[in-house]
Amino acid sequence: MATLAALLEGFSADLCQGSWSLPIAGVTADSRKVETGWAFVALRGFHSDGHQFILQAIERGAVAVILEGTAGLALPPHVSCVQVADSRRALAHIAAAFYGHPSHTVALIGVTGTNGKTTSTYLIEAMLQANGFTPGVVGTGSYRYASR
Repeated sequence: MATLAALLEGFSADLCQGSWSLPIAGVTADSRKVETGWAFVALRGFHSDGHQFILQAIERGAVAVILEGTAGLALPPHVSCVQVADSRRALAHIAAAFYGHPSHTVALIGVTGTNGKTTSTYLIEAMLQANGFTPGVVGTGSYRYASR
């Protein structure tokens, strides 16, 4: 479990309320999926604004809220509040930190062109498997990882 400070380390954010040392058990931008001890990131969308669901997220157990501007929102005293300029970028930063920055350890091979992409990816996959790796393949027609 990471602290709020660890999840936002290196990201420009202001603590409006609460504590940076608050432990965070999970992160989501969907108020319906919040669990006890999680942080809720309010995103502005095309059809709805996550800021409208902050209180619902808190009722479901959110202990921290990351938002763009406070707009006079009164939060319960046990909830930490962090203000950011761009909550979408904050969510990407927080998710990467929460899951241990997986992009730092994943190698990526991209195949582009007009013809032969599928064949090339299958050949690369076979070569990697023959050398003990477990590659994932994402293509237009399908995607798989570890034969799933």
